[in-house]
Amino acid sequence: MDIFELIKTRRSVREFEQRPIPREVMETIVQAGIWAPSAMNGQPWRFVVVQDPMELKSIAHEARIELTNYLKTPEAEAEYGKENCERFMPRGESEDGILYSAPAIVFVIGTQEPDGHFDQGLAAENMMLCAHGLGVGSCPIGLAEPLNKSEKVKTLFDLKPNEKIVIALVFGYPAETPHSPERNFDVVKWIG
Repeated sequence: MDIFELIKTRRSVREFEQRPIPREVMETIVQAGIWAPSAMNGQPWRFVVVQDPMELKSIAHEARIELTNYLKTPEAEAEYGKENCERFMPRGESEDGILYSAPAIVFVIGTQEPDGHFDQGLAAENMMLCAHGLGVGSCPIGLAEPLNKSEKVKTLFDLKPNEKIVIALVFGYPAETPHSPERNFDVVKWIG
């Protein structure tokens, strides 16, 4: 598949077959992230790959606790708005509401402060496009960020004081085929 077709057909997948992704496939996906461009080649990232089923369940549980706790704070209301906090709460209370029981998760860790997370976003997109090209579905999970408050996760991921989880990417073989949403093409201004 050519690169433009790959970009056009990648979708966020939230339902996965419960079969493991071979390690070599996950290694290829993570390498795609490592090859992403970054400002002045700073490569301000590292990646934590979780495929162990027990750890996945444990992290999903931590994610639910930290998200529901965060959504009750004034900081969350300022960041998301009251309506969105209320809308996200059922996801935090649901067993599969945040990490979708995915068989693999890559946590993208920002390693430099201050950082606008632009570079980590490039790495994440590279990984999701690579996964799609390999027949693996993915979905970016911004609601995993409250895991930065979990002492268990900080220890498990060996998070340094200047590091934080920027985004989680869930991966698995798709058990659904999401439809293609409409795109607004009236967003370009040509000069010249």
